Amino acid sequence: MFLKYAGLLLVTLCLSYVSLKGQTTCTTLGQTPETAFPVCGTSVFHQSNVPNCGGRKVVTPPDCANLPYNEYTDINPFWYKFTCFQGGTLGFEIKPVSTADDYDWQLFDVTGKAPSAVFSDASTYVSSNWSGEKTNNAVTGASSAGTMLTVCGTYTGGPLRPMWSSMPTLIQGHDYLLLISNFSHSQKGYDLTFKGGTAVITDPTPPSLLSGRYLCEAKEFRIKLNKKMRCSTLAKDGSDFSVNAPGISIISASGVNCSSGFDTDSVILVFDKQPTSGNYQVTVKTGSDGNTVLDNCNVGIAVGASIAFSVAAPPPGRIDSLTPFSCAPEQLHVVFTQPVNCATIAANGSNFAITGPYPVNITAAIPDCKEYNAAIGVTLTLDRAMVNGGIYTLNITNGTGGDPLSTLCGGDILPGSTSINFEVKDTVSAAFTYTLALHCDLDTIALKHDGAHGVNSWRWFYDDNKDSSHRQNPLKIYDKFGVKTIRLIVTNGLCSDTASQSIDLSNVLEASFTMSSDTLCPNEIATFTNTSTGKIVGNRWDFGHGGTSLSFQPPRQSYPLPKTRRQIYPVKLIVQSNMNCYDTAVHMLTVLNSCFVAVPTAFTPNGDGRNDYLYPLNAFRTLSMEFKVYNRYGQLVFTTKEPTGRWDGRFKGEAQPPGTYIWEFNYVDKETGQPSYQKGTAVLIR
Repeated sequence: MFLKYAGLLLVTLCLSYVSLKGQTTCTTLGQTPETAFPVCGTSVFHQSNVPNCGGRKVVTPPDCANLPYNEYTDINPFWYKFTCFQGGTLGFEIKPVSTADDYDWQLFDVTGKAPSAVFSDASTYVSSNWSGEKTNNAVTGASSAGTMLTVCGTYTGGPLRPMWSSMPTLIQGHDYLLLISNFSHSQKGYDLTFKGGTAVITDPTPPSLLSGRYLCEAKEFRIKLNKKMRCSTLAKDGSDFSVNAPGISIISASGVNCSSGFDTDSVILVFDKQPTSGNYQVTVKTGSDGNTVLDNCNVGIAVGASIAFSVAAPPPGRIDSLTPFSCAPEQLHVVFTQPVNCATIAANGSNFAITGPYPVNITAAIPDCKEYNAAIGVTLTLDRAMVNGGIYTLNITNGTGGDPLSTLCGGDILPGSTSINFEVKDTVSAAFTYTLALHCDLDTIALKHDGAHGVNSWRWFYDDNKDSSHRQNPLKIYDKFGVKTIRLIVTNGLCSDTASQSIDLSNVLEASFTMSSDTLCPNEIATFTNTSTGKIVGNRWDFGHGGTSLSFQPPRQSYPLPKTRRQIYPVKLIVQSNMNCYDTAVHMLTVLNSCFVAVPTAFTPNGDGRNDYLYPLNAFRTLSMEFKVYNRYGQLVFTTKEPTGRWDGRFKGEAQPPGTYIWEFNYVDKETGQPSYQKGTAVLIR
């Protein structure tokens, strides 16, 4: 292998080609360790074509690791596997079809290891020959002509490499893999012959039937062989075997894992129909291919070899259960104890019937057909929803064709042999009634549900939409009146319903009124507007200055000029409902002795509650305003745009010293809409 007395250019080209080939995945059986050909020592194995693929690096021979170009790959490979049945030396010959081809080989011991270990586990290495000399008509192998177990690859400037390696010693009971690699990429084949050694790689055990079992579900008889047999020698029509069951024929045969390998130790025979219960045997005979099943050394199972088996009476099929269903079901799903042959289930549902307190018919049956065309469950479609409660029975009947249901293993499910009772709940209604008890302070709603159709659970939801009661007939008390929404959910364990009602607690009574202004200037008139709600039959006004009124909308009121800066009057409204209930509303009205907008000339922020703040008087008479205060240095110490804003004599939390302060006041007069600007001084006194 490798570089054949070539210059550097050829070296580069060859290495590039190998690298390219290393990217190709092998897909042909036998070209990977996992799909290796099984071989024995008595045959010549002819390989007519070698597809180009591979290039994965295998374990490097230990004597070659430090030499130039020491990457050894499975380029254009075929793999062979065998077991040593008697220890000794292994001799073999690889004879290329073309003497121009360069074939290399390497032997691995994979006992107890995965086949892929040849790419990474150095302990698998046994021997090899990677010579590229192509002397001896390019024939290579292991024989007495070899002088060393390992022959490394040829490279430019290196020594001559012999085409023969010495024969490796095999260990009894060990498993081996032989890699043969075509470095030439010609796709021409070779012959592989085992000869010259003392080791035995031919299995001395004659092939035979080891055991068997019958699978009624698949109508299959599965045979276990005592050793691996060649897949290609198994007749697919099953003619390598016969069965003595009356009226039963073998229609096919297949080997387990034959689709991904060359040999198998398990055979599956398929019968054309189900045998009746009894004792039978399967017997080996010469198949349509002219032989019985052969092992890797072309030794066949003896004609007449047989294996006995029994077919038990199929267990009776019965209805196991019904899948839980919802309220008012329109379908039922029945489950059987044994898989049912889908071919025996009538699509119109005529294999089933329902009896009970109310009539209901089955219109269709849909089986859950899966492996072997069998179903463990069947969905039955009904002609109407089952809304009436009671105990019903699901029965088995013969279909419209008169044939019974049958299990997968051939057992009939006869009418009257099995049935199941099931309970259907009535549909329910959550409709409820109520009675009201209205009072001045508290209202009571007495709620009632009739509990019909087996209702055993109640969930009442009040205005806050929380689950507020689980009683059948609860009381709900309100201290705030108006329209209340109440919702009820009921169930009998299967069927549920929801209902809601809006209930008007009509004894709402709330006294309220508005005033034209909460502050009056001299000579202004106060107007009061009654905004009370409820079924009002009486009103009583008390205006705080000695005047009263019984009118719903009272006359306008005037108030005397206060002797002090302001006077506060409590204005009260008492309303009476048709249930003789009362409610009261009170507002405070401030009457001023002057509404002139001005800023005082002094203030004393000492916390005694008198004249503690500096601010524009009657600022409520402005539409918009801005009030600013500066100290003697022109520094702004206070500003506000709120009519209620007031300076407490502090700046950044610190009390300011006594003295004169300058203020500015910009505003728009509420009455005239005219802007105004005032400026002055005020004395802070401490």
